[in-house]
Amino acid sequence: STTLRNMRSMRGSAAREVRVTMSGRRSRVETRAKMIDAAIAVFSERGYAGASIEAIARESGMTIGALYSNFSGKRALFMAALRVSTGRGADPGPQQLDPDVVGNSRERLVADGAAFMTQVRAQPQRFRLLVWSMMDAANDADVRSVVVEVLREQRQLQSDLLADVMTPESGGLT
Repeated sequence: STTLRNMRSMRGSAAREVRVTMSGRRSRVETRAKMIDAAIAVFSERGYAGASIEAIARESGMTIGALYSNFSGKRALFMAALRVSTGRGADPGPQQLDPDVVGNSRERLVADGAAFMTQVRAQPQRFRLLVWSMMDAANDADVRSVVVEVLREQRQLQSDLLADVMTPESGGLT
């Protein structure tokens, strides 16, 4: 497969290589990214209950089978979309702040917050997805469990960073 270009995630964090086979087919990474973008668009317009796998497949230009070969179902796709909308990677596991930001924990915390606000302005559908998710979580246990899991991941990352900032050696946030 041949490297075509490096793509940056919406926050400018780790560059992702997009590979295309000699036949011109998309790589799995690029396909998943396209599906997640479509899921964000559909979920942000219709909410979790109003969205369907069929609508997401249509929006992505992919088949329903292709969606299911990349995600186990609507819930998994929703979780990946919500993770991306919070500024993290689509996959579970330990997340890190933008590795391009160098400096101490305080600078990294400020940069992370600024990057999120820039994302909100540049891609409002991602923020709309967060709002829809919060509203849907009040009445839908499945949505609530996804929202809680993603927000716990986010909180843990920020908590770890704040712990670094608040050490006596760092001088706190002053």
